[in-house]
Amino acid sequence: MKFKNGFIALLVTLVCIPSYAGEFRVSCFSSLSDCASKVTDLVTDKFTQRFPASRFKIAVVAEFQQYSGGGGVGYAVAGVSPVLKDNTTLFPIRRFASTVRIKDRTMSPYDVTKETEELLRRAVEQLMAACDSSPSCDVHTPYK
Repeated sequence: MKFKNGFIALLVTLVCIPSYAGEFRVSCFSSLSDCASKVTDLVTDKFTQRFPASRFKIAVVAEFQQYSGGGGVGYAVAGVSPVLKDNTTLFPIRRFASTVRIKDRTMSPYDVTKETEELLRRAVEQLMAACDSSPSCDVHTPYK
């Protein structure tokens, strides 16, 4: 085949083009700046189709606390919340969590930030995995 090498190059180019899901918004309660940018690559098309940004937000709480003797403990919780009239959100009823405990390690401010980012990402990964494994992306329980 004459076009074999060109076809392979085209195929590799198409496979390597990054794609991101549709529009989404994040309400983040954390010391991290710009939480949405930390999870852009995780949010799926299925999620954004089911939960349009005009009506829903991903609500996230993420924190890492250092121990005085080194190490620390952290957590992140992510879920889906409707956008209220004043553009705020409620704490989600259905939540996806991530935790970590680190012992005997000195933590710099950089380390604390990186651990918090990783916790945030893992909680959102769980949210997206649950969405993808459910036929209707069943990851939201509405308030009554």
